Amino acid sequence: MLSAATRTTRTSALGLVLANLLPLIGVLALGWSPFTVVMAYVLETVIVGLYAWLRILLAQQTPLGARIGVAMFFTAHYGIFLLVQSVFLVIALGADDAWSPDVQQELAIAGLGFLVSHGISFAAHYLGGGEFRQADARIELFRPYLRVFVQQVVAILGFWIAFTLGGARIGPVLALVACKLLLDLRAHLRLHAGDAPREPLPG
Repeated sequence: MLSAATRTTRTSALGLVLANLLPLIGVLALGWSPFTVVMAYVLETVIVGLYAWLRILLAQQTPLGARIGVAMFFTAHYGIFLLVQSVFLVIALGADDAWSPDVQQELAIAGLGFLVSHGISFAAHYLGGGEFRQADARIELFRPYLRVFVQQVVAILGFWIAFTLGGARIGPVLALVACKLLLDLRAHLRLHAGDAPREPLPG
């Protein structure tokens, strides 16, 4: 019989898989544009930062005053990163699609998927699993950046190159989604599998 911790990890991993499949389904079945797909991953970057901010504020191994200071630094640093990233991508892809009701609806669907997926992991592991009791705000500060780096290279840059070179071809899209999914899943399982705390990326 599976332990409660194993069941929780598998449930949160399933949510991660489903959320990552949303852009693929959007491209192959729903006609999502390149702008929608790339900006969906930008939106995930925002969501990762939101949960990282909460992890910092709730990290019990760091005094409250220090937690607040780390959270403020993270907000400024991560916010500047997101601004630069977003401006670059809007210039590269063009901003015309951003005002389309269809694109906004598609981004809302993708964003909700990522919000729920990361929320399940945060609630089940960090809160319900008690990870916050052993968490250090200074470590939590750096957790999102490696994940975001992988996301930039594999997902955002990869999709942009794929669409620029040949449109939404099934082969490149499948390869990029599979690569990001495997990296995300590996990081998630390394962090949450077993009873010992792990250092890599947040789920």
